[in-house]
Amino acid sequence: MNVAFRVRHSNTELRRLSQQELRRARELFQNGEQLGRFADEFQFDTELEAFQAIGASLGMPVIDLSKVEVEQEALKNFPVRLVHRHFLFPISRTDSEIQIVTGNPFDVQAADAVADATGLFVNTVFRASLGEDIDLSWKTIFERFNADLANGVGNLLSRSLTLCKKQLNSQLPHFDRSLATKEQLEIAERLKSAVIEVCVDFDAYRISSALNKMNSILSVVDKYLSETTPWKLKSEEQKGTLSNILYVSLASLRVVGFCFYAFFPKKFDILLNLLGEDTTDQTNFIEKAKGFWNLKAGHTFSEIPRLFERLDLKTAF
Repeated sequence: MNVAFRVRHSNTELRRLSQQELRRARELFQNGEQLGRFADEFQFDTELEAFQAIGASLGMPVIDLSKVEVEQEALKNFPVRLVHRHFLFPISRTDSEIQIVTGNPFDVQAADAVADATGLFVNTVFRASLGEDIDLSWKTIFERFNADLANGVGNLLSRSLTLCKKQLNSQLPHFDRSLATKEQLEIAERLKSAVIEVCVDFDAYRISSALNKMNSILSVVDKYLSETTPWKLKSEEQKGTLSNILYVSLASLRVVGFCFYAFFPKKFDILLNLLGEDTTDQTNFIEKAKGFWNLKAGHTFSEIPRLFERLDLKTAF
């Protein structure tokens, strides 16, 4: 595919990007940086012009998602794992071809993965903004994340790790099954069931429903943490009880991190690394989420970052 574009670059007709400029753009995309940095470095007047120049140089059309209507036929039987893994989305489909929109034009494996999964010729286009609102209602998802999930995850992680730092020498807690309570085991079973339900929601593109399920469980865990008052358990004899309480909290956050990594990769990468998890291979995250009892007990963390801040939706969208 070789599509010609005419956009301004410093008030001149478009020039193709050099190999050095393309390498720099690829580096920024891979590191999750804002494209505004690229636009500033190479003196584009706007981010949109930078998007268009990248698309033109790669022979990839750039589209405005706010003006695109996603065909429901394109969603049928489309492997949801590809949406999570490659941050792409199908927008149209025929008997022989499928069109996908990607936020990373340098992901050379995305089209091959879709072709292998669908058996169709893949036509890839590049979205001009990572925050566009389409039929999945990403803005609604981020509003839900901003109001509930971010606060729930951030507060729970901060409270739990602070107690681990003060009373467990900055180590993740062990779980003593001989001290297990009915409520702790119920939370574990509820999370195991939630992972299965979330997968079903993902396959049906019910993202908001999946978020709601996890929000509900995080509320239960937060309430449990408040009611059990682990900050009062300071004696050596109470350490086992304290460890079990903190284990339930952090294991729950680990499950959420694996389930929703694709939507908030930078933040949940920090969360999972704090919990001693290797996030380089993302193909088995859902399976890892099913392992509630696999928290890396004894792992030592060095700091407690302020993981989540409320998003400025006007800026994000």
